[in-house]
Amino acid sequence: VYITGSQQICINSTTQLFPVTGGSWVSLQPSVASVTNTGLVTGHVSGMARFVFTNQIGCVSLPSEWVTVHGKPQAVITGSSQICINGNTQIIPASGGTWLSSRPSVLGINNSGLITGIASGNAKFVFTDTLTGCRSDSSNVVNVFPNPEVTLSGSGSICVGQNTLLHPTTGGQWVSLQPSIAAVNSNGTVNGLSPGWAGFK
Repeated sequence: VYITGSQQICINSTTQLFPVTGGSWVSLQPSVASVTNTGLVTGHVSGMARFVFTNQIGCVSLPSEWVTVHGKPQAVITGSSQICINGNTQIIPASGGTWLSSRPSVLGINNSGLITGIASGNAKFVFTDTLTGCRSDSSNVVNVFPNPEVTLSGSGSICVGQNTLLHPTTGGQWVSLQPSIAAVNSNGTVNGLSPGWAGFK
């Protein structure tokens, strides 16, 4: 008996033994890998397994060579699962393989597991281990939301003590980038405090 396929497989993947007819196969480690009577081996858990073949007259082979079953990598989002366009989050493993996005036009990813929002939508990710060739199951979903559109609905030039208005006026929090010059409240109302210019986000 011998292995005609790979001796290294992943959980839920297969390899092939020979012969494929004329008897029956038995796995000596059936919890690790099972085998059909056509010699098709399927990996179930990480570990190693060997197999014996019994022909039609009852003669039993020596055990086959070892088949090694490698575990699947685990894709785990360690950052937020909700980001904005141009925002980032993180998924692990951060080394040892390659990442693939299910929707690369929506969410990009590098091989360090850094995810970047590109457009509104969502995507999942799969990691392939370079050493074993085993692929993870798809990760949980990461959602990308559009950035809010900011407009100035009042005057762009005010005096100290005067007000102007930014939009949107609800649904979030405004921050002044120059708070000593102009303050802003959560409704988008800007108040001039001292001469100069100020930005807001």
